[in-house]
Amino acid sequence: MKISFFAKALIICFLFSFGCIAKKNNESSLKSAQLCQDAFIADIPKKYKCDNYEVNHGAALLIVQKLEKAGLLKDIEAVVIAGDRGNLVGTLIYQKIREFREAIGLPCPKFCIIRSAEKETPVKSAAYTSITGGKKMLHLRPDQQARLKDLKVLLVDDVISTGGTIKALKSLVEGSCNCQVLGYACIVAEGKDRSSFEGKPLFRLISVPFF
Repeated sequence: MKISFFAKALIICFLFSFGCIAKKNNESSLKSAQLCQDAFIADIPKKYKCDNYEVNHGAALLIVQKLEKAGLLKDIEAVVIAGDRGNLVGTLIYQKIREFREAIGLPCPKFCIIRSAEKETPVKSAAYTSITGGKKMLHLRPDQQARLKDLKVLLVDDVISTGGTIKALKSLVEGSCNCQVLGYACIVAEGKDRSSFEGKPLFRLISVPFF
């Protein structure tokens, strides 16, 4: 999803502020935040699309810190990603949650990417309307249904605008897997500055207005 120049400027300011705070706390956090900031600056002329590794790494670090502050890292049993653009930030968030849980002796969380391209049949599907690509479908395979059954999950996408993709994802995991959704995570939430979505906490890097 393309993000406006104004939105990019807001993200840069946010990451710069975080870098100043992180310097007092953790050198690795500062390095990630600085890399994140540099990547945004470098990508501004390229119509940035949330696909830079350093940006995603910095975003994942900050989001996981917010999850820890909210006391949810011990409860998340699976990270579920809306394919395909949310794959990188979602994967990095999963890795950091796994490291946290393993360090305190908790089971490794499950990981699942729900794609828009049907890979096999039979599948459970949910339709949604994307702000960038019209009508689409998400498909949940039988092995994914079994993997996620009855788990407490975090749902991840790179950008949440109207929420069509993440709502379809929620419908699939709740309806087909009896999952309990603990919250949502994204790099950018477009629209009003919100801390929740669909009645659950929303962990985002920043919120920007619609353009």
